[in-house]
This record gives sequence, structure tokens and C-alpha cells, in this order.
Amino acid sequence: MLLTQEQEELRAYVRSFLAQHSPTSEIYRIYERPGEFDSVLWRRMATELGLQGIGCIESMGGCGGSWVELGIVFEELGRALTPCPYFAATALAIPTLVMSDDQRAAETWLPQIIAGQCVATVAIPDVVSGLTDTPVHARADGGEFLLCGRAPVVVEGGGAQLAIVPAECVDGVGNAELFVVTGNAHGVARTQLTGVDGTLRFAALEFAHTPATKLCTSENAYAVIDRVTDLAYVAVAAIAVGGARACLDAVVDYAKVRTQFHRQIGGFQAVKHRLADLAVAVESAAGLAQRAARLAANEDESLPLVASLAKAHCCEIYVRAAAENIQLHGGIGFTWEHTAHLHYRRAVVLQDMMRSNSFHTERAAELLGMPESWSN
Repeated sequence: MLLTQEQEELRAYVRSFLAQHSPTSEIYRIYERPGEFDSVLWRRMATELGLQGIGCIESMGGCGGSWVELGIVFEELGRALTPCPYFAATALAIPTLVMSDDQRAAETWLPQIIAGQCVATVAIPDVVSGLTDTPVHARADGGEFLLCGRAPVVVEGGGAQLAIVPAECVDGVGNAELFVVTGNAHGVARTQLTGVDGTLRFAALEFAHTPATKLCTSENAYAVIDRVTDLAYVAVAAIAVGGARACLDAVVDYAKVRTQFHRQIGGFQAVKHRLADLAVAVESAAGLAQRAARLAANEDESLPLVASLAKAHCCEIYVRAAAENIQLHGGIGFTWEHTAHLHYRRAVVLQDMMRSNSFHTERAAELLGMPESWSN
């Protein structure tokens, strides 16, 4: 699928900006300080490029773009391994606020997020495969609500000034609602989680009678979360494609200059075939990710199916590309100083982030109406 001239210019502009302001040295610095990100870069992304507002309507301070443009930005951020809370803000928090139909909350928080003044996130259930969430509960207390419970894995939960939390109301009805919790709210305990990828930040949030404000929604909270989660799958797919393309470009460049037996290793048939197969795989993943982004932009009813397929396939190709990048670089590819391991770390985390490949494969089969025996 071809991009317009404006979309290609957006890609070039974002890539140039990140190359200048998000160097590899910054990634290694973040690895030494878990839980941190470059707050100066985050503000410059908002003030100079307006990236946080690309997918938001102009009346709320956004640029009025679509998920096609957001996908381009996610891809370039994935390519550069930029450590920033863009995913939590634009794939989770902004869509949730927009879908909630709570005009007051949107007018309060969207301008701050878009301006880079607020790090926002959503306590999406099942962020990491294999963990079972216990629902957070909300109890009415006069004119406000109090939350109790634990969200075990929240993207950017450690430093978020705004967290949107789905909770079940203990009012005898058991309705699920969305609640806004500010960063300085009483009774919030944050535990920063460590993992193999130091550029992605996760935290566990525990609520002990924490004051919260209910978002006014016209549908069940989990229905909103399901729709937002499909968008998150699209974002993860785009990030994976960006990383896979970076790996492919790096190993192709290396094969052109590395010599063995008095010739470039890229001239050996065995290497040629591996690189050609990888190029085909990466481009197929890119096409699927872009298709998912276009469906998200058009709010197409087939988005759940394609979003799951894109998330599973693109993450699988990213892991493959990252592994090939390490192996074809030889000994230097295994060193800490080379960036190959950074992409492999990111790839294996993305593969299990926002549900595993097996979950998405089974979900796609179910959406296609395939019998349960298909996988046996």
C-alpha cells in the first residue's frame, strides 16, 4: 500500500528528528537508570513535531491525523528504539478519553497530554501473557469513588501523572466503569518492574482506598477497553515493523562491507538467500501492519481480526530479524556495545506484550468462525 507524499515526508521528518535527538547513547543511559525516560525529548516531540496530537481532533489541540500517520510514527520510534511514553499516551490514554464520551475529562486532560505536559496511561488487563488480573473494585463514598485492588502490569505506570483504571463497582450491580486516578492521589503504591528491555517501562499499581473520578461512558468499561486494546495491537505491530526494518538495514549494510576469503560476505549465496528471505518477510509484515492501521483509521468492523493477525505476525518477524541481525554480524553482534542485542530484547518483550501469539492466533480463528479442532 502506497503512502502519500505528505506521509512519506512525515516519516522522513520523524526519522531525522530521532536520529538527531534520540541517539544510541541515550538508550544505554536509560538502561542504567530503569524507569526513566528523556523528558526533554518528550516535550520536544510535542512542541516541535506535534507527535502526541497526531491522532487527535484539532478542537482538542491535535493535528487531526489518522491511524495511518500514527502507524508511521510508531514505526519510526520502533526503528530508533526511542525510550518514551508515546505508546501509553497515544495508543491507550488518548483513545480511551475520546471513546469515553466524557467531554469534561477530555477537555481537562487531552490538551495536557498533547502538549507533552502529562504522561498518561491505561491499566489494560493482560498486558503481559501468563498473568491473570484480579479486578480492581470501586466503592462510592459520598461524591467520589474509592479504588481498591491491584493492576499487576501497567505500561508507564511508574511515572504516569494520569492513570485510567477499569474497575468493578461494588454497588450490588457489578457494573464495570472507567476511573481517572491522578499521580499524586492518596493510597497509590507503585512498584517499578524490571525486564530484559530497559526502554519499555512497566509498573505494578496497588490501590488502597484511592480517590478516583468516574469517566462518564455510554457503554461498559470493558467494551471501551476492548476497542482500545485493538488499537494497541496495531501500535505494537507498527513498532515491531520499525524494529525489523532497522535490523534488516543493519545486517544488509554489514554484509556489504564485511569481507571474508577476500570478498564481501553479502556475495556468498548462503548469506544472500537468508537476507532475501528476511527482506520478503519484513515487507509482508509491513504491509499487514499498514493494512491494520488503515482499518483503524476507518473504524472498520474487521479491525479486531486484522489487528490480532498483525500483532502476532509482525512481532514474530521482528524476533526473526533481530536474531538474524545478531548471527550474521558474527562475534560483534553478541557484544554489549553493538545495538543488535537491544533490538532482540525489544522483540522478545513485544512478542509477549499485549497477549501472546497463540492468543492472537486462536482469536483470529474464532473471528473467522473456524472450528475448535483446527489447531489439533
